[in-house]
Amino acid sequence: MTTIPQTSTDATPDFRTGWTRTALQARARAGGLSLAISAAVVGTVATAIALFLHTMPFFWASGGTQLIAIVAMVDIVLGPLLVFLVYDQRKKSLRRDLAVIICIQLAAIAYGIHASVLARPVLMTFVVDRFELVSAAEVEAEELAKAPEQFRRVSWTGPVLAAARMPENTEEREQVMFASTYGIDLRHLLRHYVDYGTQRNEVIARARPLVDLDRHNEPAKVAAALAP
Repeated sequence: MTTIPQTSTDATPDFRTGWTRTALQARARAGGLSLAISAAVVGTVATAIALFLHTMPFFWASGGTQLIAIVAMVDIVLGPLLVFLVYDQRKKSLRRDLAVIICIQLAAIAYGIHASVLARPVLMTFVVDRFELVSAAEVEAEELAKAPEQFRRVSWTGPVLAAARMPENTEEREQVMFASTYGIDLRHLLRHYVDYGTQRNEVIARARPLVDLDRHNEPAKVAAALAP
């Protein structure tokens, strides 16, 4: 009985031929296309987060740049690099490989959006002698229920101006001080929030001269930030 040898059509492409000049040009085109698309998507998402979710200039103050940097590292740097490395038109698994890369990029964008939603500033609270930002992640449902009516909705369009007052009751003041040992500050206790207008005189009394900004920042940047 004679056995007829068969040639496998599923042989793995030779590694060296995948890195010829022509192959490198094809990889570069694929990587470049991936880079352009990724940059456009990340740029659009970052702009939407900065302008509509965090709002400016709170985007910088709330750490939005760090979140976008993480997403950019995965989508704009790692994604196109992986496309460049795996792109070989002879591979039968090329579509699957590219699909996996796209899924990784989409997961990074989803993570960035989710983290940005949690980190978005929802309250700009005057506490004792300063203003403090409160993010959505810092607002507990229990405190939200005990807050004055005007502060029971978590903002989606930038922080709401508010003020937090130390309670006059001795027992409540001790509870606030005790909570601070666990990292729960007065700004987190919405039950002690009051309308900002009622504390306007206190804010003015605690205000410091603008010249103090020049001591800790470049005067040119201060002037630009304060320009109308």
